[in-house]
Amino acid sequence: MLPSDTSKPTRMAKMGPFNTYTTKQLADLAGVSVRALHHYDKIGLLCPRRRENGYRTYGPDEVDRLQLILVYRASGMGLTQARIPVAPYARPGTLELAASVVDACQEAECFLLEKHGAVTFDTTSIAEAYRKAVYLEEMAHLYYNALTLGQGAEPPCISQDELSAWKYPDQIKLGE
Repeated sequence: MLPSDTSKPTRMAKMGPFNTYTTKQLADLAGVSVRALHHYDKIGLLCPRRRENGYRTYGPDEVDRLQLILVYRASGMGLTQARIPVAPYARPGTLELAASVVDACQEAECFLLEKHGAVTFDTTSIAEAYRKAVYLEEMAHLYYNALTLGQGAEPPCISQDELSAWKYPDQIKLGE
């Protein structure tokens, strides 16, 4: 699931005796450091089970969660909690809406407004904010279509290698 190299065994084939990975095994498989996995655990993004000896163990659910973290990290969308936050609903033009927007801005550079739409921003340029808005819209469309086609089942994730290699085609010029 994480790597797309078909010459390597699948995720389940490489897992330990109880369909789990050690921290080192998962770090090697996902192309991240052991320190990164420990950091994700410390901040509550990826919370593996613990063995009796205190060692972390990662099962299929944690592997899927790590995939999501890596996708959001690679997206360049400023998603600090590996999720697209949703600001709670408040009537337009109210202080409550402003407060929910401020909270969401502290978590990510793009977020959804419940029952309103989406917001993106960037501290460097309006073109980058626009790129994030376009990307967020594309992700929402793809996700909706995948859910519809899969009759509500979560779609499979794209490999980290494929995601890292992705870029907008040269014909698309944003901010020009």
